[in-house]
Amino acid sequence: IFAPLGLGDGRLVASLFTGFIAKESVVTSLTVLTAGSGITAVLTGPAQALSALVFCLLYTPCVAAIAAVKRELGSSLAAAGVALAQCCVAWGMAYVVYGYSHLFAGAGTLGALDLVILTVVGLWVLYALLELPRRKKQGKSLSCGGDCSRCAASCREETVVKK
Repeated sequence: IFAPLGLGDGRLVASLFTGFIAKESVVTSLTVLTAGSGITAVLTGPAQALSALVFCLLYTPCVAAIAAVKRELGSSLAAAGVALAQCCVAWGMAYVVYGYSHLFAGAGTLGALDLVILTVVGLWVLYALLELPRRKKQGKSLSCGGDCSRCAASCREETVVKK
């Protein structure tokens, strides 16, 4: 699962799993697993380092944050869905970063399928970055399922004030 991101070393993957307990434990567990030689023992180049950084920053927060999400959403299934979605976004963005850094650095060649995937994911991210603020201005929020009249979120109050 992590090899396409340049994160094929099992020690790094194991330390990422400890991040579910607490994000700060990723570096500590990586130091323990590499016998003190540090992160440079598992990340051999800038493409891998960028990929690891993006994945670590975007994947699901610690268990305490997921518990807060569960409390806010009122459903364990919804909280698990949020955690899974965050992991998928993190994987996709790390894949894009790793692929493009290889492409621009000339460190390797990418196949046609890789380029198609990178282009589709890149366009999807661009669309999301442009579309979400537009929807927010129209009074449509993702937290309401696109219809703010169904919830009492603060986004609705902001929309009413603007009108």
